[in-house]
Amino acid sequence: MDGEYDDISQVDSDLKLMFSNALKYNAAQDPVAIAATQFQQLWAEKLRSVPPKYVSRDSSEDPIGGTPDYDSEDEHGMFSVHNYCNKLMIR
Repeated sequence: MDGEYDDISQVDSDLKLMFSNALKYNAAQDPVAIAATQFQQLWAEKLRSVPPKYVSRDSSEDPIGGTPDYDSEDEHGMFSVHNYCNKLMIR
């Protein structure tokens, strides 16, 4: 692995492990456990809105052409998750 995720399921798996560990090793009212619970809820919500993985094809295979037009709300949602992760790391 080159330090990058190949698929959203890998991100999901790592985040679930992180949530599990944060809740297992911190008391329920600890700021780490509280943040993990909030982030876990946010992640579950955003994960539901992630569009299916797009597999690019050669233009000769695609009679319509072009790339998928993802909903800007989905893109915004993933940006929000990224910002939330950064805020957690700063604290």
